[in-house]
Amino acid sequence: MEVRYVLLARYAEMALDGTISMIGGALENIPAPTVPYPIPTIYFAAKIALSREETREQHVLGIRVIRPDGSELASVRDIAVPSGFELAPEKNFMNANTIVALQGVVLETYGVYLFQLLYDGEVAKDARLVVEPVEPNRVTVQPDAKPEGQQ
Repeated sequence: MEVRYVLLARYAEMALDGTISMIGGALENIPAPTVPYPIPTIYFAAKIALSREETREQHVLGIRVIRPDGSELASVRDIAVPSGFELAPEKNFMNANTIVALQGVVLETYGVYLFQLLYDGEVAKDARLVVEPVEPNRVTVQPDAKPEGQQ
């Protein structure tokens, strides 16, 4: 099995032909004015290639989110990978794409979160999401300021 990519996105969907479309793809940083910082939905997209032999056996994918302190924040397990068939003679591998929408994730602290792709229960690859403090936008208005053109 070869992991072609794992990415985080603000939105992702998969077409019938298996292509993945994303908005805000390759998400790596989230500026958070405060923590805990809730994210309504974050999408995890992965593409793996399975060899001819691997398509004959049952395999499962999973996703695990790891906090900056190393503990588990959330997980999705037992995503079945299509199996039990023979590839066409001219093909040596099969791509398997998956998208999972993680809803209601709360980033509890600043730091690096790992979104891990699990293959048969083992970590195959991860995507990192850095939660960084940011100053909230502040608009300062001078008390005596008047809009242009007014006296």
